[in-house]
Amino acid sequence: FGRDILSRTMYGATSSLRVAIISVMISAFIGTLMGTIGAYAGGTIDQALTPLNDLLFAFPAILLALTIAAAPAQVREQFAAVAAQASAR
Repeated sequence: FGRDILSRTMYGATSSLRVAIISVMISAFIGTLMGTIGAYAGGTIDQALTPLNDLLFAFPAILLALTIAAAPAQVREQFAAVAAQASAR
C-alpha cells in the first residue's frame, strides 16, 4: 500500500512487455528461418512451406489468439464431463 497507480502499472507491465518481446523475437526468428530455407532450397521445399504460410495468413491474428486462449478451457470442460460420466458408472 502507499504506492501510486503509475508505479504499480509500470511494474505489472514489465512481465507483459517481456512476454511480448520474447514472442515477437521467436516468431521473427522462425519466420526468417522458414523464408530463408524456402528461398534458398526452392522447389519441393518451397512448395511445402507455401501452404503452411497461406494457412497462417488465412486467419486474423485476434481470432487465432482467441482460439488458442479458449482451447484449454474447452479441454478442461470436456475432461470434467468425461470424468463425471466415468464416476457415475
